[in-house]
Amino acid sequence: MKDEIEVERIDTHHPLYGAESALRLHVLLDPVGYSVERFHKEFPGVDDTAEHFVVTRGGSVVGCALLIVEGDAGKLMQMAVARALRGGGIGSELLAAIERRAFGELGLRGLYCHARAEAVGFYSRRGWRRVGAPFDEVGIRHWRMEKVGGSLAAGPAAG
Repeated sequence: MKDEIEVERIDTHHPLYGAESALRLHVLLDPVGYSVERFHKEFPGVDDTAEHFVVTRGGSVVGCALLIVEGDAGKLMQMAVARALRGGGIGSELLAAIERRAFGELGLRGLYCHARAEAVGFYSRRGWRRVGAPFDEVGIRHWRMEKVGGSLAAGPAAG
């Protein structure tokens, strides 16, 4: 069906990588005055080491995120959904796919991200929790958000 969404994992050699990069630039970097060059300078090698997730609808990339494995935890970065399509479940499907990969396939014990203040509710509704005080990153208020998975999910949350 034309309007169905699909989530897949790609790398920097995949044909959809250019569209993923363009979406990240348009949704995340341009609004805060960042260039791709500046992002790569501040986060060297991240595109090459991260697992890239893209959401397509009708063949177009409408959502994306990066997962970086750091020992037994993962960092979610650069999650973006096309502005016109927010609120339609794309972000939820993308996050669920990343959690399945992280907790199920990779066996990670936890995930974290630096969520923009306006995205805190999105993550909270999906079982993530704020940790610590808010901080500014790229000139925008952020919160560290965490989700515990695997065998730790039933135990006490780390503080």
